[in-house]
Amino acid sequence: MISIAFVFVVMGMFDLYVVASSESIRVNPFWGFERRYTYTDVAEIVTAPVFIAPKGNTVYRREYLIKFKDGTVLSSDFIEVDEILKRSYQEFIAEIAKRSGVMIQEKAFFQNGEL
Repeated sequence: MISIAFVFVVMGMFDLYVVASSESIRVNPFWGFERRYTYTDVAEIVTAPVFIAPKGNTVYRREYLIKFKDGTVLSSDFIEVDEILKRSYQEFIAEIAKRSGVMIQEKAFFQNGEL
């Protein structure tokens, strides 16, 4: 019989989210467990208005990458924006940039596989 604790662990692994509070950024990837980062852990923030999709199509949609000092990369393609407050990706990322002191770098486009 499957234990209740195991079910909660497995269910937690499917819970994808990013939460930016005043002290930290909490990231729970699709296949994993929550990680907490301080704003000093942010190494780089990059954005582009275009990306190349896996099948080679050009997609005209602004995306962002947040790179942490431990090597973790967070793509805005997987960030669920707070719909209650109607915050946009741009506002969400700008707040992280402000709190971390890391400037947002602009590039022409993201290659296939960068996001």
